[in-house]
Amino acid sequence: MKPALYRIRHILISTIPSPQKSADEASHKKALRMTRMINEEAKAKAEEVLQKIKAGENFEQLAKEFSEDEVSKQKGGMLGDLHPRSTIPEIAESMVKLNEGETSNIISSSFGHHILKLDEIIPSVLIPFKDAQSDILNTLMKRETKKLFKEYVVDLEKTAKIEIFI
Repeated sequence: MKPALYRIRHILISTIPSPQKSADEASHKKALRMTRMINEEAKAKAEEVLQKIKAGENFEQLAKEFSEDEVSKQKGGMLGDLHPRSTIPEIAESMVKLNEGETSNIISSSFGHHILKLDEIIPSVLIPFKDAQSDILNTLMKRETKKLFKEYVVDLEKTAKIEIFI
């Protein structure tokens, strides 16, 4: 069975993570304020872009203009055909709820604020065994090879004579 795929576009407005705790309390508070300010600006920008989409502006053009994902930006925000397990949970959870042609609200993740558009749902397809046989064999061979390699490394570690000189 070939699973259903979701042809997704997105606009990413990046955020920055909270700063690490530092010994200098004043510097840490300043860094927190700056981070909060930058992230609030990013949220406001994402809300502005979402309003433009809701007003009927072209998603692809807005992605080219505003998205901070340099790879998909060039393609009008196109991420490609995604399976929910092949992306971050926040995007996966939202994309499966969209109907074709629909745009999401703002989705926040560790990368920033995303706005998704579902172009198409590519339905799951039952693949005949003879067409899937070579893929199945390759997968099983890779699993077995990994298992044997791990066993080999464990054996090497047991028999290795390692001296540490300090």
